[in-house]
Amino acid sequence: MTSMNKKIKTKRRIIVALTGVLLVTSVAVLMLYLNRETTRVVFNDNIIFEYGDELSNESLKEKIINVKESKYKTLELTDSLDLSKVSRKNGEPVKPISVDYTMIVDGKSQTKKLSYEVLDTKAPILEGVTDVSTEEGVKFDFNNIFSSVDPIDGKTELIIEGIETIDYSKVGTVDLVAVGEDKHGNRSTQDFKLTITAKPSVTKPEPTKPQGNTSETYTDSKPANLSEGNLILVNKKNHLPSDWAPSLVVIPTGYAVSDGYRATKETSDAFVSMVDAMHAETGLWMYVTSSYRSYETQRNLYNNYVRNHGQKEADRFSAKPGKSEHQTGLAIDIVSKGGSMWTFGETKQSQWLKTNAHKYGFIIRYQEGKESITGYMPEAWHVRYLGRSVASDVYSKNVTYEEYLGRQ
Repeated sequence: MTSMNKKIKTKRRIIVALTGVLLVTSVAVLMLYLNRETTRVVFNDNIIFEYGDELSNESLKEKIINVKESKYKTLELTDSLDLSKVSRKNGEPVKPISVDYTMIVDGKSQTKKLSYEVLDTKAPILEGVTDVSTEEGVKFDFNNIFSSVDPIDGKTELIIEGIETIDYSKVGTVDLVAVGEDKHGNRSTQDFKLTITAKPSVTKPEPTKPQGNTSETYTDSKPANLSEGNLILVNKKNHLPSDWAPSLVVIPTGYAVSDGYRATKETSDAFVSMVDAMHAETGLWMYVTSSYRSYETQRNLYNNYVRNHGQKEADRFSAKPGKSEHQTGLAIDIVSKGGSMWTFGETKQSQWLKTNAHKYGFIIRYQEGKESITGYMPEAWHVRYLGRSVASDVYSKNVTYEEYLGRQ
């Protein structure tokens, strides 16, 4: 019996030991299973993009990936998203966009269904809207002064509410509303007044001779030298004829806030090259918001500034007709996407322009601290085409164009 008991006890010990080993092994296997490395990508809920957004790869990843619920070592987004179509207009039901989205997750391609919305919440910007005036019997061309510009799509239709109530034969003031509306229903409005003034009486008729636009008679400036070409000096001391215009081309689509802006061919080509170079280097973009202006357009613009700001103040930032570089087709005003001229100096585009414009033939025409020389307040947005050689020389000397030429 004693020998048998010993054998039984020995077997029991072996069984217990084996059971312990199996239990430990099972627990270890279970822990390894529970803690195994799994690849999992989870998209965020309620993903909403702004119409026309330009997102970097990292920004897009932050927008669509739920980091807390996802598990991966590396993630590369290979697909872009079309943000050029909205998923609903104002007041309409939501229509989420659903796409098969492909990514590289831990070195392997993975495709998942992604749903998102694209909304346009930015209303057009009304530019130039201010109280205006015209003489009795002279119809006012609002589209020549006012404009409605969508931050993404550029120029939109401008509507003047109350225009049907205007009687140009009667002296008085009419209350009007400028309205800009984009294709997605976003609206901007601004009230303004149109004042119709009496025609000045003519006491002494004088014979007239056929000519283009009526030109102001300046005694404080001389005719600009038209033979100077791209190097022509136009300022408060050098004026252009009222009927003079350069040879112009239309600035390509995508390089201006809307189609139809014009400049000389050399100016347009140089601007396109400059924007392309900036985009390749920084990913930034900028647009023409003003270029060639006729003598008459400049006259209307200047007269309205005078009416609203007084001549002394208007003379700091607006040229009299014939004295504007814009009539040469060599000057361009620039904005960033969705921005304005007045804040352009605060942008990264402006900083890049300061150190690179000359490489493409441009100078920043009106500099800080030079108002006594140029006659105008600083304008970070206003560039003038001179050609690479002269522009680079002006830049290296850190002078105004008047100082460079040694004359006013």
